[in-house]
Amino acid sequence: MTSKIITIAKTTFLNALRKRVFQIIFIFGVIIILSTQFFTFFTFGEEIKILKDVGMAGITFFSLIISIVIGSSQIQSDLEKKTIYTVLSCPVSRRQYLIGKAIGVICYVTFAILLLSLVFYIALSAKTYSIEKKVGEEARFGFATFAYNVELLKGIYLIIIKGGILVSLAILLSMFFHQTFNIIACFLIYIVGHLTQIAGNLAESGGKVIGLIMLGFYYLFPNFEFFNISDYIAVGKIISFRYVFTVGAYGILYSVMLIYIASELFSKKEV
Repeated sequence: MTSKIITIAKTTFLNALRKRVFQIIFIFGVIIILSTQFFTFFTFGEEIKILKDVGMAGITFFSLIISIVIGSSQIQSDLEKKTIYTVLSCPVSRRQYLIGKAIGVICYVTFAILLLSLVFYIALSAKTYSIEKKVGEEARFGFATFAYNVELLKGIYLIIIKGGILVSLAILLSMFFHQTFNIIACFLIYIVGHLTQIAGNLAESGGKVIGLIMLGFYYLFPNFEFFNISDYIAVGKIISFRYVFTVGAYGILYSVMLIYIASELFSKKEV
């Protein structure tokens, strides 16, 4: 069973790498991150802050695009090309097929985020190096810039977890919608997911009926605001490992739940 899932995941990952649209998105993300090198009209401290802010925002944005677009296209693409019938005619269950697809897409999104993060690190190292030369300090260009800033690693980790939730959500919604409506629905849920904290506050302060509605809203939708720590990273604040671990566990469990529901629905879906 595990070997079949791994095979499907590997094939999905390699197929995603070959898609030109995602290569274009990735290249555009690299350009955005590298363009921060031209922010030279601020003070030295502000340059680093802006570079961190724009870099993390760029990684978050392009991981959002890739996660939703590639996640929403997997099942529908195989149905349209009829390749799904070839796979399912082998001794592969529908659950194995869907789980393998989800793992393959999540691996691809993780790979893309890590590549963008590497570009971000190089840009940050180059900027730090140029600033040190300007202020007359001993210039150093190396991995120390990134290794000493563990907060960046925490932020990238949470972006990966968020990408996993979005992929799982897109695959689940593909059970109900075609790709275009799926993408729109995912973006709407992403926006709503940043407003769940407001719903939680309304649940506490509102009336009984409104409170119950807001409480259901709060627990039903993923709270993407938990993963948004780029503002803290930009200003140099420390994020506790406990918080990162807790939010990461929340995201992983949420993704597993979505994939489980999708696999149950797909096992009963007519194809």
